[in-house]
Amino acid sequence: MGPRIPKRSWFRSMSRFHVDRELDKHKEQVLSEIGKEKYDAFHIWCYKIMDFHGWLGIDEMISHYFKQDLDKGRVRLQETDNDLWKEMSKYIFKRDKYICSYCGKVGGKLEVDHIIPFSKGGNDSFENLTTSCRTCNRQKKDKSVKEFLEWRRYHE
Repeated sequence: MGPRIPKRSWFRSMSRFHVDRELDKHKEQVLSEIGKEKYDAFHIWCYKIMDFHGWLGIDEMISHYFKQDLDKGRVRLQETDNDLWKEMSKYIFKRDKYICSYCGKVGGKLEVDHIIPFSKGGNDSFENLTTSCRTCNRQKKDKSVKEFLEWRRYHE
C-alpha cells in the first residue's frame, strides 16, 4: 500500500485532473470564446474556482470568467492557495521578462505586484498583476502606480 495522501491534497489533485480533462474535451469551444492569449489565465482561474465552487459546466465557467463574479468577497489568493499563486507568479515573471515594471531592474528578488492594489478594489487577474523588484513592491505598498511614481520622484 502506497503513502497515505491527505484528504485535501487528494481533493485538489482530483479537481485539477477534472479541470484539465474538461478543458481538453472542450478546447476548441474555449479557444473560440476566450481566445488563445487568455487560455492559460482561464485554465488557472478554473483551478481556483473548482476549489471553491466545483465544476459548473463549460458554458457556465466561461460565462462566469467574463463576469468575474465568483471571485467577489473572497480572501486574497496567496492566502488561500500557495501552489496556484506560485504558478501565477512564474507566468507573470516570464510574461514580463523578469524585469521590474517600475524601475527596470532585471532579475534579483522579484515579486508579483497588484497594479490596482487589492485594498483599493484590485483583483488577481493577470491584467492587474505585474513584476516588481522587492524594493519597489515594498515601497509601493497600497499606492496606485501614479501615486507611487510621484512618491518615488519626491523621495529620490
